[in-house]
Amino acid sequence: MRRNRKIKKDSIFRTGSMSFAGLAVTVFVMLMVYWTMASNCSSISRDIGNLEKKLKACEDECEREAARWSKMKTRDQLDEKLSRFGIQMGYPRPDQVVKMTLDGIPAPKQLSVARLRARNQSNESVAMLSAPMAPKTAARPALPSSATSALKIRRKVRR
Repeated sequence: MRRNRKIKKDSIFRTGSMSFAGLAVTVFVMLMVYWTMASNCSSISRDIGNLEKKLKACEDECEREAARWSKMKTRDQLDEKLSRFGIQMGYPRPDQVVKMTLDGIPAPKQLSVARLRARNQSNESVAMLSAPMAPKTAARPALPSSATSALKIRRKVRR
């Protein structure tokens, strides 16, 4: 009986050389990936360095401007500027300073309503005494009810 003997043909690539080629390609691909990642990391670190320099410059400028602003707010500087422009103005007395809350309302126990009313009445009486008496004019025509309600709403909004 005849045995089935396969004839081995010499192939160009042997199994050993194929595994070596696969290993070489894998190493090459890994080196290319490493080189690309290293390049990206170095460009990112360069950008970070530039941004840190810019941040430091901005912080220094902010400090300089804050110092300049605080120097400009001193009493001597303000008096000099006021006198240069010929403005006759002084600082308010402590009873003239009104501190406001965040809601835009004067803080409690700062304003006396009776004192304000008395001051307003005295201002009105002084204004009436100093103003020449004008002849009485015709009475104003009555506003329609919608106009008066609109005025009331505006007054409420302003308060």
